[in-house]
Amino acid sequence: MNVVTHACAPVVIALAIDALRLHNGRNRLFSNRPLIAIGLAGALPDLLNPHLSLRARYSSWTHTLWFILAVYPVFAVICRNWFRQQRVLLTHFLWLATIAHLATDTISNGTRPLYPYGPVFSYRVIREGSIIGCALTLPS
Repeated sequence: MNVVTHACAPVVIALAIDALRLHNGRNRLFSNRPLIAIGLAGALPDLLNPHLSLRARYSSWTHTLWFILAVYPVFAVICRNWFRQQRVLLTHFLWLATIAHLATDTISNGTRPLYPYGPVFSYRVIREGSIIGCALTLPS
């Protein structure tokens, strides 16, 4: 997946939530500004540490659990200052957008979530239309 896809996927999910709410006669949750923030959060790991090869992704600090844990308080501060009325909802949604990025990378070619300690975790669902399975490998 590329950066644009990572940015658009969580925005599409947010728009689907808004469509369901509108269909049920309720107001939208996300205006334009939060949708832009959600898209940036989805692309954040690739924006902070771009990688052109799979090996570079395996050694990327932004594709780890450490990054996921560190980015949550940053999102909380950003949402407290810029999205006061929806700060809790948007903090969680921005965090989930970043987690979705790592999840899609994991099911495509794998990530190394405990870098530099752990092995590569790859659950290759996307490969010639068949489910391959779970694999733990060390990069060579």
